[in-house]
Amino acid sequence: VAGETVPFSYSQGGILCQRCASGRTGAVRHVPPRALATIRTWLAGGSVGLGDPSERRAHLRLLREFVQHHLAGEARLGALLAWEERARAGV
Repeated sequence: VAGETVPFSYSQGGILCQRCASGRTGAVRHVPPRALATIRTWLAGGSVGLGDPSERRAHLRLLREFVQHHLAGEARLGALLAWEERARAGV
């Protein structure tokens, strides 16, 4: 998978093989290699800075979608939405 964009589904537990991703409906994101490397570093307890605003927005969106699906259900996540909105505005 190194160097490839991979299908990622927060509802299905993470990275999907192409066979599983092809028939999947709903939220499947295609995660580029750099973003995947960042997530792996975070999961290993490391630190990675996100200097690019579009990278920050993409990671925030993925985090919000994950938390929404696994923890919040139908509840509105005001704090995460505000955080995401600030990132979009470049604040």
